[in-house]
Amino acid sequence: MLKLSKKVRTVVLHTNKGKLMALISTDTTLTAAQIIEIYGSRFSIELAIRDVKQYLGFGEYQHHSLLPVLRFLHTVGIAYNIGKIVLIKYGKCKWLNITSDTGDTPWVSELSFSKLRYCLRKYALGKLVFADSAPEAEQHEIVLDKDAIVDFVA
Repeated sequence: MLKLSKKVRTVVLHTNKGKLMALISTDTTLTAAQIIEIYGSRFSIELAIRDVKQYLGFGEYQHHSLLPVLRFLHTVGIAYNIGKIVLIKYGKCKWLNITSDTGDTPWVSELSFSKLRYCLRKYALGKLVFADSAPEAEQHEIVLDKDAIVDFVA
């Protein structure tokens, strides 16, 4: 039993894994659907913050002046959005559809930066190691792969 000095509204959900999850709001005027929507929005924001800290260097950036921090923040925002566009636009490309033999992947979501980083690394290493493979093999997929990489780098 929680001892709270303020009234709260609680929404209890069953997750896909069969576990219970409680969402708590201090705004008692919200409906259950609104509370779920707010938590869903907040969750995607938290994932975006995690991605920019882990994969785009925002967690390590330090400066004493505001202008360089704002410039870096804008650069990180652009890089983040380009990464998401690549994951959405080129999600069907062969180089982004890599799975491991065990069925486990190093990412949770199909739109995660860990997936993009893993797939780009594996793709680039594959091209470096197998650069002498037949050029006519799967020509359509190779063109899509090149377009995706050029879009991402640009």
